[in-house]
Amino acid sequence: MPRRGDPAAVAALRAACTGADVVHAHGLHAAVRAGLALSGRSTPLVVTWHSRPHAEGARRRMLHLLERRAARAAAVVLGTSSELVDRARLRGARDARLAPAPVPASRPPAVHDGKARAELGAVDRPLLVSAGTLDSDHGYDTLLDAAHAWRELDPVPLLVVVGEGSGEEALRHRILDEGLPVVLAGRRDDPAELLAVADLAVLPGREDPRPLLAREALRLGVPLAAADSPGLPGSARARRRRRRTGAVRGRRSPGRCRRPAPG
Repeated sequence: MPRRGDPAAVAALRAACTGADVVHAHGLHAAVRAGLALSGRSTPLVVTWHSRPHAEGARRRMLHLLERRAARAAAVVLGTSSELVDRARLRGARDARLAPAPVPASRPPAVHDGKARAELGAVDRPLLVSAGTLDSDHGYDTLLDAAHAWRELDPVPLLVVVGEGSGEEALRHRILDEGLPVVLAGRRDDPAELLAVADLAVLPGREDPRPLLAREALRLGVPLAAADSPGLPGSARARRRRRRTGAVRGRRSPGRCRRPAPG
């Protein structure tokens, strides 16, 4: 259905739901529209919240109202992290449950023969990999701050960022202007292959409640440095490998590692 809340779209959705035993809506906007379409009917509405939307000012207040409307319209709210479950309960959900998103099946990573690192220019230097949506609220500006600082290290670590987003062009300009040791790799069908040859996985943002990068790193046994995201501890506990996970609190960055002594 189109992402609209006008009467025609809601009427079309109401017609499509006629005779349904259960309606399942994914995401906040779909949940609000489904709630409107099912108004006055006894059809149960199940809503899944996958992420924590970010907004400021008046948009933040509107977001709060939409979340409350969606939560109260649903018979059951499923959250992909414990934080989203708590958020749904806070917004008035009658029944909120944890439903972790499964990790998509991926091909077994190829045996590392140095070729993948060589193609990236990461021979005899640390390779850091990050992946996610390249938006302004996902922490990549902070990660570039760190990359700027670690240019003084020897050898200089190389950061490879997988993903796309509205902030990609701004990040690309900054990388070129400051000469940062960062490669924007764009979208990849199977980032696990790149992650498997990394020395460290980096998750700079707090907005993804159950980050796929963290779960893939835990699955592959790659060390992980991550922002103190509310969804991260649950993901780590699910894998029972918290000893391999480091939560980076505040704005401290990998650039604060020790520099080599002169001479």
